[in-house]
Amino acid sequence: MAIPTYETKVARIVQETSNTKTLYIVVPDEFTFRPGQFVMAIFELNGKEERRAYSISTSPDEKGEIGLTIKLEPNGKGGSIRLHEYKKGEPIKVQGPFGMFVPEDKVTHAVMIAAGSGIAPFRAMWRYRLAHKLGHTDVLFSAPNMDSLIFYDEMSKIMREHEDFHAYFTITRECPGDWCYGKERLTLDRIQQECKDYQDSTFYLCGSPQFCEAMKQSLLDDNVPKERVKMEKYW
Repeated sequence: MAIPTYETKVARIVQETSNTKTLYIVVPDEFTFRPGQFVMAIFELNGKEERRAYSISTSPDEKGEIGLTIKLEPNGKGGSIRLHEYKKGEPIKVQGPFGMFVPEDKVTHAVMIAAGSGIAPFRAMWRYRLAHKLGHTDVLFSAPNMDSLIFYDEMSKIMREHEDFHAYFTITRECPGDWCYGKERLTLDRIQQECKDYQDSTFYLCGSPQFCEAMKQSLLDDNVPKERVKMEKYW
């Protein structure tokens, strides 16, 4: 069956960090997806139609629009630059949903390990899991500096309000003097320390290919069954 394409528009834009925006795009009520899936954003760039894959960063429960969280890549092919220029009400097409990076509802303890903009699909997942009371969620998030911790405020607020949600942040480069979380790259030891139930967790990895492969190998070397390690690489 053909995957539908929707001719739509940008409903609103939220500046998440200095180089990351979430574009909220209007979708019809019949648009359904699972947390962790992505769409193709279709737009014009230099007179040609371009397509870029972006994870949906809003929950399936949030009807009428989807969020695409887009980090500006000045040295890329221009897609993120064009999308960062978008204004409220500007037309855009989306096709989807696509992807199998989807937690099963039966997972009672999910561990989400992200680097950079790899946090985007996890926001859809944790919002959905919290709303449907699907069990405990741990998020471990690595970024180069404080400004790059997308959704930091949201996760901090959820931790104060929900005992079934825990997040740990680590900064690998520019670290403020009053920073109370990690100042190093994520390691297996840190994952074990921060997880509520490491032995029975299902792990979801999202970030650069190098990051995902390194995290996956660390978990497999520690005898985590391969069927409990899921991965989505951001290129």
